[in-house]
Amino acid sequence: MLDLARSLPHETAVVALDAALNGRLLAHDQVRARLFDIAGSPAARSAARVVAAADARSESVGESRSRVILQR
Repeated sequence: MLDLARSLPHETAVVALDAALNGRLLAHDQVRARLFDIAGSPAARSAARVVAAADARSESVGESRSRVILQR
């Protein structure tokens, strides 16, 4: 998932991570912990921003996209 967070546009990556978290495929704590593994690599900061913006309570693509727009 962090590879997606590093390579996809921010909004798209947040939508994907929200879906994974909502579907209980991943735990937010696990993803946050893995950020240390990619520290210093290209786009690690982008991935950290995606992880910070993600929310497991998001139930749809529209909800995720709206939240990203509001956060901007």
